[in-house]
Amino acid sequence: RQRVGDFVKLSADGLKATYIGNAGTELHGGLLGGGPLARQAPGWYFEIRVDSVRSGVFHDGMSIGVTTISAADLSSMPQTLDELDPCWLLGFDGSQWDG
Repeated sequence: RQRVGDFVKLSADGLKATYIGNAGTELHGGLLGGGPLARQAPGWYFEIRVDSVRSGVFHDGMSIGVTTISAADLSSMPQTLDELDPCWLLGFDGSQWDG
């Protein structure tokens, strides 16, 4: 079971996520996958493709990372994924988070 934030629209096939906030400054834009990463030959791996970006200047940008928390174990999505413990994220304003 996947879990998405209030400002994320997930496609019917679950392969495309779109941020739908109006101003671009809203929180609740997170997305958690429906299960653990599959082990590949070099180790655990995933990739994304960014098809479009929002124009303008923003304090924070996209972040991406991993957690050991199952989406099914959350009663609700946090405002930002750095509230998950543990999680390992890169992005925001060019920084990393090891929480």
